Amino acid sequence: MKLEIRIVSVHGISPDKSGIKEFSDNISVADLIILLELPHEDVYAVMVNDLPVPPDERLNRVLVENDKITVFPPIQGG
Repeated sequence: MKLEIRIVSVHGISPDKSGIKEFSDNISVADLIILLELPHEDVYAVMVNDLPVPPDERLNRVLVENDKITVFPPIQGG
């Protein structure tokens, strides 16, 4: 299935992992984070079709063809 991926960094959208990508069916948001080789020990803000997916729902939120996923890095600093 095709998914539109946007990985956002402090420098804008990361072009190397962003774009329309092909994945197998029945993957969850949590699976996608692993497949994109993002450091999943960090907490990211994730949106699917512009709706937030809380961390405790990422294992159960299955993606479907043409979903648009935006992943934001953790906010750091103080």
